[in-house]
Amino acid sequence: MAGDYGQSKALVQSCNKVREKAFSDRPLKAATSIYLAASWREPAFSHLPATIEYLQHNTSANIIIIGPRASFHDVPTLAVRYGKEDGLNEFVDTFRSPAIEHSISLLRNIAEQSNTEFIDVYQIMCPNGLCIIISPIDKKIMYSDYAHLTMAGTEYLAKGLSTEIDLEAE
Repeated sequence: MAGDYGQSKALVQSCNKVREKAFSDRPLKAATSIYLAASWREPAFSHLPATIEYLQHNTSANIIIIGPRASFHDVPTLAVRYGKEDGLNEFVDTFRSPAIEHSISLLRNIAEQSNTEFIDVYQIMCPNGLCIIISPIDKKIMYSDYAHLTMAGTEYLAKGLSTEIDLEAE
């Protein structure tokens, strides 16, 4: 465990250096909007309020937290194993990581407490709680593995995000 702690501590120090450099750069100070997105695992939650507070005090940007996507066992393998499109969303959804709801709850709470906007990517990718695996746009699989999107998945997410974010105003 001591080795894990040392590695974790070094990673946090490395991340802090990158964050300090990013925060000192002129483009950041001139930004009108800052989107905070990550894989959203436990270590990120503890640093997020301080990051938001720093940004609120050092920029005039609108800060938006982009929520997590669902993750699965391995979508392509599951899709091949299932062997048909009809009912695939329901089948693959049984392999969805249950931690997503906890992560979304934490992020919503942080957004509310820090008076920032929260965009729920999970709602876009999994409307009504059922994740879409085959794109309704071009009927292609949307995940390349447990969580990463294919081009079809990226296009689907971009279409959903475009209704949440007014890019014209940027």
